[in-house]
Formats: sequence, C-alpha cells, structure tokens
Amino acid sequence: RPSTHPRTMELATGIALWASPPQIKIPGMLALAALRGIRAKLRERDEESSPGGNNSDGSHQATKDEVVVRWDDVRMTLEPTKKDKKKLGADAKPKRILDGVSGTAKPGRLLAIMGPSGSGKTS
Repeated sequence: RPSTHPRTMELATGIALWASPPQIKIPGMLALAALRGIRAKLRERDEESSPGGNNSDGSHQATKDEVVVRWDDVRMTLEPTKKDKKKLGADAKPKRILDGVSGTAKPGRLLAIMGPSGSGKTS
C-alpha cells in the first residue's frame, strides 16, 4: 500500500480548495488550518509519550486515538414535493438518491466522493 506524506495531502487539498468557489474555499481553508493545528498538537503529545511517530519510510503510524469511519448499505429516497405532485399527479414517484452505498474513511488517507452532477454526492 503506498504511503502518503501529510504535506502532500495538504498540498493536494489546498489546490482543490483554491479552485473551489468562495463558499467552499473559505470554510475549507479554515478547516485545513484547524486540522494542521490539531495534527501539530497530537504530534507533540505523541513525541512526549513515545519516541518515533512516523515509520522510517515516512509513512503514517496509527495511534490508538485515531478513528476509522465506516458506513454500509446507506440508502436515501426523496419523496416528491407538493409542486411535483401537482405537476405530475399520479406519476410523481419517490426518487432514490443513494442506493446501497458503502465506504470507509481512514486516518491519514484522502477521501474523495466523486460523481456527475445530481448523483447524490452532497446527500
């Protein structure tokens, strides 16, 4: 499994945020700065409690405080709006936005949710 250096992740995230519209860029940059500060505090704490922190190859060494977020078989259906019901009548049916989506977000890894417009990324 290839390792990803935290600085590389910051660079990639910064570039993605820079290309984003202001309503995404500004909160994203603030969050990135906050994460950088949190990572520095955790690094200080880890260095105080045990020597090391990173493997000799520069890859990330997991700590017991890290969290892995996992989701399985997530589904989401939108009911038709009143406007849809009025316009379509009996043809107004629920729309499935997410259908059986599963995934994992691991510490030290970049997670990208990708898809075409209207595919349910925000949901």
